[in-house]
Amino acid sequence: MNETEAIEALKSFIDDNEDLENLESRLDRFNVFESLGLVRQEIRHSAFLRWLLDPTETHGLGDYWLRRFLRIIIKACEEKPWNTPSLFDLDGWDLGETEVYKEWHNIDLLILDNRNKFVCALENKVDAGEAKGQLQRYRKIVEQEFGGYKRAYVFLTKYGQRPSDEAYVQIGYKDVVAVIENALKRRESQINDDIKLFVGQYLDMVRRHIVKESEIQELCRRIYQKHRRALDQIFEYRPDRAAQVSQTIQDHIKSRPDLISISNSKTYIKFLPECMDIPELHNEGKRILAWLLENKGNKVKFRLELQPGSKDVRERIYERAKSAPRVFGKAKSLSPQYHTFFSESWISQKDYDELDDEGIKQRVDGRITGLLERKGEAMVNALRRITQQ
Repeated sequence: MNETEAIEALKSFIDDNEDLENLESRLDRFNVFESLGLVRQEIRHSAFLRWLLDPTETHGLGDYWLRRFLRIIIKACEEKPWNTPSLFDLDGWDLGETEVYKEWHNIDLLILDNRNKFVCALENKVDAGEAKGQLQRYRKIVEQEFGGYKRAYVFLTKYGQRPSDEAYVQIGYKDVVAVIENALKRRESQINDDIKLFVGQYLDMVRRHIVKESEIQELCRRIYQKHRRALDQIFEYRPDRAAQVSQTIQDHIKSRPDLISISNSKTYIKFLPECMDIPELHNEGKRILAWLLENKGNKVKFRLELQPGSKDVRERIYERAKSAPRVFGKAKSLSPQYHTFFSESWISQKDYDELDDEGIKQRVDGRITGLLERKGEAMVNALRRITQQ
């Protein structure tokens, strides 16, 4: 498609497009979860579910939501060959003292009923995939901590994805939606208006973005079929997550007067604290030492890097760093081009997916400040000693 054809396709797409207007009207409805950027944040979904399932929380339905949710889990566990409760057990249990924990030993949700000696571990995945060995590790923790308890292990995903550990049962977000909707219908008179609004907003957000509302899906299919060429062109030039994260970090570095931006790309962001910018250690006006953020693989990693330049200057910096391992890390052989003194993980894959722009900025800001407080003065003193040799 040439440029003229692309422009005509885009004009047709935006000109009196009734389906697009209908879709926008549906998506433009205010939703508190969307406005706060919580749609893809697994930790926020887990926080909502913890609130919903805790019998002592402010929703006012006691153990009703918990009981309905456990019913689905126990039915799914019927074929499991270990000590799982039955529906008859559940029917006779008083769940009023059940505790629901978030991030207990890194398990997203832990439902613990000491009175009835029952425990349920739930791993929640909205977009991210299962980490290698994660489910088995959590299961072993539960087995060690709660020997003799009836147990259930749940893998909650968008569409009921199969878990790697056969001990787990798979539950989809459509099951969560069904439990919440059922409770809202059956106990409507017992739920106050504020709670109805809050829970309703969560349901609306999950339908739109996670289980996908069928009417919105149909609108999207119809729009794409009619305007395929324009949408393919838009998709080709859409901003990607890595570029967005890189720009957020670049803008923040430039906003701090104590930092000097050296060079930027989507993958590598190089800068230096002003206190470490020592002209005597430059090579033909270029900085040899740099703080580098590697924005790759849906995570951000920090490196203190020695860049290409004068062999004499590079060797003097290297020897000084080698004599201060507590500051620069254990020395490896000097690399001829790019040499890393030490590295740190600054943003994990999970946080990369879940944090919004403000969260990314705050995380990087805190890491920079923390590193300066821990090592900044010692680094500056070590480097200044090079210039005095």
